[in-house]
Amino acid sequence: LGASFDPDLARAAHELREAARRRLALWDIGPEAIARLEESGQISRTVTIRSPISGVITAKEAVHGMYADPATILYTIADLSHVWVLADVYENELSLVRAGSPVEVRLPYDPSVVRRGRVELVSPVLDPATRTARVRIEIDNSSLVLRPDMFADVLIATDAGDRTVVPKTAVIHTGERSIVFVDRGEGRLLPREIRTGL
Repeated sequence: LGASFDPDLARAAHELREAARRRLALWDIGPEAIARLEESGQISRTVTIRSPISGVITAKEAVHGMYADPATILYTIADLSHVWVLADVYENELSLVRAGSPVEVRLPYDPSVVRRGRVELVSPVLDPATRTARVRIEIDNSSLVLRPDMFADVLIATDAGDRTVVPKTAVIHTGERSIVFVDRGEGRLLPREIRTGL
């Protein structure tokens, strides 16, 4: 018996193969893995899925045998070469902090490590329990010294303007007023009512 060539059957097989390739590609299976599958003709029980970004795995939810659909988070990957430092600033100091202000970040366990950055965002919302607002600072972390959830000391440079400064101990608070004494010379002191600020 002679074999006959059926063009409709060949076209259907070609379309089926292309549909399978597209489906594998939609599952983020790379062209190398698809080519290996075509060459070997063997079905693999495992598939390597590569992350679309490089970084550090900060959370792993995947376990052997677990069911995963497109909404399932298997891993959390973060690029830690640039990090956000979140600082809490008291509401009475917020008027001095602005986006773009230069910042120094120091680690409490090693004050010699100093990272410089800038204020990116001052939150418009106060925490009612602490009376602070969150300030977001972006820091270059290419050395990966700063890690998620670390504590740090933050120094925000700001211009407080021209002010008269007295030692805190020189102010007498009477309950209704704040008073300082001006030295008039020859043992004479003149009381002055003041309004305290920073």
